[in-house]
Amino acid sequence: MRETLCLDCEHPWEEHRGSAFKGPAACGECQYEEDHGQQVPGREKCWNSVPHALFVRPTARELERAAPLHRKVLLRFGRLMVAVLHLVVRWP
Repeated sequence: MRETLCLDCEHPWEEHRGSAFKGPAACGECQYEEDHGQQVPGREKCWNSVPHALFVRPTARELERAAPLHRKVLLRFGRLMVAVLHLVVRWP
């Protein structure tokens, strides 16, 4: 999953009803808090479902953009070395 927490209740998405399931269902953690009197003051029970977009795998371009700087430098250096190797192999 791309994001791990619900933006409304801040509980893990694993506690929420998935996008494959239909119908209303409360967040499991919110329900637990309500049942045991542990609700956070001012926060209502969350009824969100897991957004389908969270299950979509990131593209290679998105992964590359999210990579740390040293990883990006290594990837570009590797591509450069492959290009140089191809030129050397094809040299007459």
